[in-house]
Amino acid sequence: MEKINPYYKLIEQILADFRITANGMQDKYELRSFSTIVNKLKRDADRKLHPETIGKIEKALNIIIDDSDPENITYKVLEPPVTNKISNISTNGIAIEGAKTIGIVDSLTEGIEEMRKDILAYTIKQSDKTDIFKVGEDVLIDTSEEIKTNDIVIVKQKNGEVKIKKCIVNELFLILVDKDFNVEQIDYSQIEYMYRLYGNVIKY
Repeated sequence: MEKINPYYKLIEQILADFRITANGMQDKYELRSFSTIVNKLKRDADRKLHPETIGKIEKALNIIIDDSDPENITYKVLEPPVTNKISNISTNGIAIEGAKTIGIVDSLTEGIEEMRKDILAYTIKQSDKTDIFKVGEDVLIDTSEEIKTNDIVIVKQKNGEVKIKKCIVNELFLILVDKDFNVEQIDYSQIEYMYRLYGNVIKY
């Protein structure tokens, strides 16, 4: 029985699952010479897919390819990145344990022209993972703004951990950076909620 290139089998599966042709992939996602690459894989059972091409396919289709086992190459679709636009956000702070809405008379609201129900006050707890703020310190959380790289964010993971650090937004995962520039990657699927801190006055 003629051996079939496992990378070719993978590409054929992906094309079938996404209901697109090799030419369609080439045109829609600007994957240069993609049809030629597929044909070469079909003709050569031992030919491998170049890592750069794998990366382009992953980025185009929001998938991750696992070729750790050369005889059983698989892929999975990644969940879309979590943003701060979460359906269960409540203006009374229910979505963020320990947070509360703030009033115009609160000292924390200095510089805010009007009371905003999308800005919550939050008191740093002992269990929070942060090297920026002290326990008991109050911060403001803005639930209305899009999160961008270098924002200081409050992230609650599904395991219950709350982390408050600078972030780098990546298509595949969230990166948190501490003051010593140690980095931590968190899969978006493991995040319960994520919001930016109001003002972002912390720079490092």
